[in-house]
Amino acid sequence: MGDPARHDAMFAATGLRKRFGATQALDGLSIDVHRGEIHGLVGANGSGKTTFVQILAGLVRADAAETLMFDGRRLTVDELAAASPARVRLVHQDPCTFDDLSVAENLALGSGYPLSRSTRIAWRRLYRRSSEILERFEIPVAPRASMSSLSMADQTMVAIARVLQDQRDQRERATSVLVLDEPTAALPDRDVEDLLDALRRFASRGQTILLIDHRLREVLAVADRVTVLRDGRRVACRAASGLSEDSLADLVAGGAARPVAASRSGPPPGSTAGVTVEALTGPGVREVSLSVRRGEIVGLTGLRGAGHSELLRGLFGVTPMTRGTVRVAGAELRLGSPGRAMKAGIAYVPSDRARDAALTGMDVAANISAAVHGRYWRRWRIDSRAERRDAAALCARFLVNAASIDAPLNTLSGGNQQKVVFARWLRREPTLLLLDEPTQGVDVGARREIERFIRHAAHGGGTSVLLASSDVDELAGLCDRILIMAHGRLVDELHGPVARGEITNLVTAKAAGR
Repeated sequence: MGDPARHDAMFAATGLRKRFGATQALDGLSIDVHRGEIHGLVGANGSGKTTFVQILAGLVRADAAETLMFDGRRLTVDELAAASPARVRLVHQDPCTFDDLSVAENLALGSGYPLSRSTRIAWRRLYRRSSEILERFEIPVAPRASMSSLSMADQTMVAIARVLQDQRDQRERATSVLVLDEPTAALPDRDVEDLLDALRRFASRGQTILLIDHRLREVLAVADRVTVLRDGRRVACRAASGLSEDSLADLVAGGAARPVAASRSGPPPGSTAGVTVEALTGPGVREVSLSVRRGEIVGLTGLRGAGHSELLRGLFGVTPMTRGTVRVAGAELRLGSPGRAMKAGIAYVPSDRARDAALTGMDVAANISAAVHGRYWRRWRIDSRAERRDAAALCARFLVNAASIDAPLNTLSGGNQQKVVFARWLRREPTLLLLDEPTQGVDVGARREIERFIRHAAHGGGTSVLLASSDVDELAGLCDRILIMAHGRLVDELHGPVARGEITNLVTAKAAGR
């Protein structure tokens, strides 16, 4: 790494260590982030990225470090923890903006509301201050606009402005690190480009940015340098200009991340419909009719709020539909109940794993058996031996990396948690598999494995798959057909192999009514 005290290092560390119980999260990590650069930080789930960011932000105290530098000053681990809250500005994947509040009110959550002498909110001052902040950060929105009316990119920009708004001159910008954790995970391609352009502007003015992302193409598009972590250590630090996406993926996964060629075989000739939907209508869904054949993978996409996620929730019975007919394997499904959907052979992997799918307080075995728990009842008792035996076999089948099947699910990496969720549902051999952003927030190695599970379920097992995604690479690589949604309706369809740009252009055009 060289001298950690080098003049262009905004932050530098050597020999950084952190252990959580039996897990060595950081094992002598060395890293340096230059002043005014965009520095990409990548690695598989469980590689140590989150722990490093928590230490940098002062949320977790390091166990030890050989050297620590921040803005030219040598620090102890205790001094770093104390200084970090003022020096590190963290924006999470979910930027924690509030749709029901205005842009100005969201900005005020980071700095406080200006008050009049009567201690009431001074709204004129708030809007004037917010206008200045929005102009400074070049965010083309009005202070009084509702956050819900903004694009996802602009919402993320407001979240960034909220944590940086107190920095008013070049020197102040140069003395903080902006940490972005998966900022593009939920953004469509057009919004991604807008956000990356904004990050380039910030860096050109002296802002140091640490970008943590699993989307390697986006990291390479914007970063100056990229550090790769594996098992709590740095395995590479390279200039982004000298890396390809494949070579970076190989560094992340240790040479095991080459994508499997996409299967374009599609459903078997003459295969019948696994599911048919006629005029389905409900919250966010308007007169949707479609069919998915057995063994076919059909993609659903559109801008945020287009209705693809709402359609999946309606089919599984999470959201009540007001009218329409759904037939699964020829039998009509009575809508409105996840229990009835499961009995009909439907499985559902939601987009928000932590909130809607992962039973984080339970162990791996219990999570895997959650959708078939009744199988293990024996004379009013659970046959835990059979449950554990099956869980162990499924962990091996679905490549779950866990200390044991007794490990709490929240001790696993995000990618391994997602594989547990897939094991839970695919063991049922569903007729219809509903997937909402199935690889969001997982590393490149886990993503390739999950894509193989999906292909095998469809093309090998005859499952009909309906996959909602904002990731055009995922759609282009996995799907036999792609359905475009806008304003709750199906508005277009793409067949066979398609280019990622074709998907993006069509989604944008249809959202605009063209």
